Parts: sequence; C-alpha cells; structure tokens
Amino acid sequence: MLEPALPGTGSHLKERLRLAYFSPLPPDHSGIVDYSLELLPELARLADLTIFTNAKQGVQVGQELGVAFQPFAEFSSGQTDFDLPLYHIGNSPHHENIYHLALRQPGLVVLHENGIHQFLARIGKLDSDCGPYVRDLGYVLGPAGMDLAWDVCFGQEPCPCFSIPLNNRLVDRSLGLIVHSQSAAASLREQRADRPIAFVPQLMPVRSGQSRRSALGANDNTIIFATIGQIAKNRQLNSSLQAFATLRRQFPDSLYLIVGQEVGDLDLDKLIADLELGDSVYRTGYVDGLADFIDWIATADVIVNLRYPTIGETSAAALRALAASRPVIVYDHGWYSELPDTVSCKVTPRDEEQLLTTMFALASDRERCRSMGHQASRFIQAEHDPAVCAASYITAIESLLAEIASKYR
Repeated sequence: MLEPALPGTGSHLKERLRLAYFSPLPPDHSGIVDYSLELLPELARLADLTIFTNAKQGVQVGQELGVAFQPFAEFSSGQTDFDLPLYHIGNSPHHENIYHLALRQPGLVVLHENGIHQFLARIGKLDSDCGPYVRDLGYVLGPAGMDLAWDVCFGQEPCPCFSIPLNNRLVDRSLGLIVHSQSAAASLREQRADRPIAFVPQLMPVRSGQSRRSALGANDNTIIFATIGQIAKNRQLNSSLQAFATLRRQFPDSLYLIVGQEVGDLDLDKLIADLELGDSVYRTGYVDGLADFIDWIATADVIVNLRYPTIGETSAAALRALAASRPVIVYDHGWYSELPDTVSCKVTPRDEEQLLTTMFALASDRERCRSMGHQASRFIQAEHDPAVCAASYITAIESLLAEIASKYR
C-alpha cells in the first residue's frame, strides 16, 4: 500500500505551530463553513495560520481575523513553510479541490463525517463520466467494487452511500485524522490501526435566541416540537410527524416546526395532508442567517433530531439546539449515543412506539424540558466551547506530529 510522504520540514513543538488551513469559506454555505468561521479566531490565537482560498470573501475573512491568506494554488510551492496542512473534509461539493489536494500532498484531515460516499459519488459525475467513481469503489472492494460502481452508474443498483463509507483512499493517504466523536475514532482505528487519530469535540458557542412563539399564536401551554437543519428523508419526519399526530389528540394546541431547506424527494405536502396536520405544522423553508435560525430553535420546547442512517456525522443542528438550551430527541446510535442523558432522550432507531412515548413524556412535563435545556447549555459550554476545542486542536496536532515523526523518520 502506498504510504504518504511527510509534507514539510517538521515541527519545533516549543514554537507556535505553522498551519496551512483548507476549508470552504464564504460565499459558500455549509455547516463546515460555519464551523471554520467559529474555529479560526480561536485557533489563530494559538498558532500561525495561513488560509488558502480562492474565494474573495474567504480573503476578507483572513483580513478581518488578521490571518495570512494565499491563493489555493500557492500551497504547492510553499508547503515546506508549514508544519502541517489542515484539510477539512465533508460531503458538500465545496470540498472537491481540498480533497484532491489532500490526496496529492498529504496532511492532517479533519473528517467531519466518517462516510464521504455521497461526496465522491457526486464529484465522480455519475450522470456523465463514471470513471472516477468506478476507481473509488474499485480501490475499496477490488473488481467487485468496480462492477458495483457500473451497476450504480447505469441505475441497476442504488448507491450504497450509507453502507460503504468510501473514505479508504483519503484515510490511507492522510498523515493523521481528527474526528468529532468517539464512535468515528473507533471505526477509523478498526479500519486503519496505524494511522494517528485524535478526537476533538465539535465546537459550538452558546447562543440564546428570541422566541417567535407569539408570531405563531402559541400560548404558554403550547408544546412546540421542531426539526431543524437541512430537511431530507434521513431526518425521519414521517416518523416524528406520525407520532406528533397521535400526541396532538391529547395536546390539541401543540405545534410542530420544520426549520430549514427541504431537499430531495420528500413530499411533505402529502405527508402533512394525510396526517391532517395542516393547521399545526409550520415550515420556514431555508433560513438565511444564523441569528434567525437560533431564534427558531428558541421558539421550540424540544428539538427532534432523528438522523438515520448515520454516516458518522456529528450533528451541528443537535449541538445548536443544546447550545440554545433546548433538549433533543435522538436515535441511539453513532455520535448521538454519546450525548448525556441529562440533555437528550435517546430512542431505538425506527422504534415508533418508543418515540411516541418519549414525546408524550416531554409534552407532559414542561419542567423536565426546562431543566434539560438548562443543563444542555452548561454541557455545551463545558465540552464544546470554541476556545477549549481550539486548544484541543493544538494538543492533538502536536501529539500527531510527534507520532508521525516517530513512524516516518
């Protein structure tokens, strides 16, 4: 197996680290864009950063932070000026150039989701040129993977996006990885035990919003559930709305908020109509602006975050809810299982009876909801504060550099 070469001159760990930083930045929109905008100010206090970007607003970000910036292509000639490149990888198409650079010039990969099959299928151009996707699946599964890729390309098989992470090439080429959950770290260690892997909690600042309950005509007795973030089939709204429809017979004033852009072939109009929930479900559509998004979180009493299947993500939506002092209902798998019981209610994936029981319990005990919300914001402040997470980055990078040096020199 081809092993990556060291990127630069090495680190003098008593000096400030010199890091090349690669991430999508404005005008791109994604959870990782928001993440970088919150991490960069804290990380810049602890290390010498250079942001590599071609985005005009990305350059502006660097100027506002007092952080050096260079055009993306300049890294190739100046990589020896840095201890390590830091590559942020997720499933949006904004990571394409970063991903290819991470393969050519290995560094430390921040893997925001363990599975990147959706990303590689998208940039593999399944609608025109299947070659890149065939090579990626062939790298993991050999000839059988190549056959599967062709079947997917020609519509004879569904894309196995959730069952095959397809991160092998990236993991094999990386010098080390940072992940945001213990479950993702355990999975990667099982996959490639010789790679340095560090767990750094996903950062999340505590922010309180202004409730918009009055705009919805809600009174103090109204229990409001909400699903937030990008609304797709894997949010399991069919399950949560069916449970809500049953719950509403006992709590007729209750409301359900759907906050975020609706994507894919999820037919919410039909689902809401079939359940006769037209007067109790409010949909915001895409929310342009973090402050407005947090206001909608603050409007709800409980956030229902039922991601299934999981691809090893750490849910920024769930963390934003906790940071806004709202308890969450989650499926008991992956990272979600790592949340404390004091701030979350965990249900077995796809167990609709248990979900209904949980929603009933919270609707019947508003004081419990408030108590969990108070504990949620304290938990975020203690474990996910941006300054604490930035310091964890430095500790992890220094440890990884020492481990890398002992293996490759």
